[in-house]
Amino acid sequence: MSGKTPLGAKILSLRKGLGETQGSLGAKVGVSRAAISQFELGDSIPSAETRAKLSAALGFDLSTVWSTAADENESSDTFISLIFYSINDYAGLIDNPIDFVTINDDDSDGERLTSLERMPRNRVPVLRVAGMDYGSSFVIEIGSNNMGARYPSGARYVADVVPIDEVKYALGVHIFVWRRSLILRRIVSNQDGRILARVDATGEEISWEFHDIINEMAADRCQLFRLRQAVHLPAED
Repeated sequence: MSGKTPLGAKILSLRKGLGETQGSLGAKVGVSRAAISQFELGDSIPSAETRAKLSAALGFDLSTVWSTAADENESSDTFISLIFYSINDYAGLIDNPIDFVTINDDDSDGERLTSLERMPRNRVPVLRVAGMDYGSSFVIEIGSNNMGARYPSGARYVADVVPIDEVKYALGVHIFVWRRSLILRRIVSNQDGRILARVDATGEEISWEFHDIINEMAADRCQLFRLRQAVHLPAED
């Protein structure tokens, strides 16, 4: 891989902005100085877990710039089909927590939406972004306009369930399914045992104790979905 990737360039910019050396950043993330150098140069790609730790250490959701060189055998305008949940499905999402390893496995036996198996399996086409893993992704329709023009009611976004052991790394725009309520917020800080989330349109903030969210998730009273790319429908013939 030649040259800096968008991800590598962003890591470099953020690190320098914070006054961190490659060694000090590596120590915070749990990787070597050489690994940070390789990430920045685009010579290697951090794993999902390492990207999450880098996001927390740098205070920026790196998933927004996660990109690699496209696979030579993969067209840049390739569409894939993902399971779609509309606003009308929200009640099911609240009452039936999603529990799966992968929902888009080629092997139908690998689909493990055990608590949602009676819900419709509508699918929508999604433009594939190079470097993104869509194995456990789905599409969700936004039901609120409190996040400003970029997240209007009815907009569709690719989303992933945030596992309970990755909540401590969560940053960026998320949907909280919390005791029969859905809350769309941007997580702007996740440290010192507290998660601070903000409404883009108004600046309103809300915070949760980290252990409260974990306890609610463990009791199936809360879920966390991370929003990724916006879904744009393919052009009509």
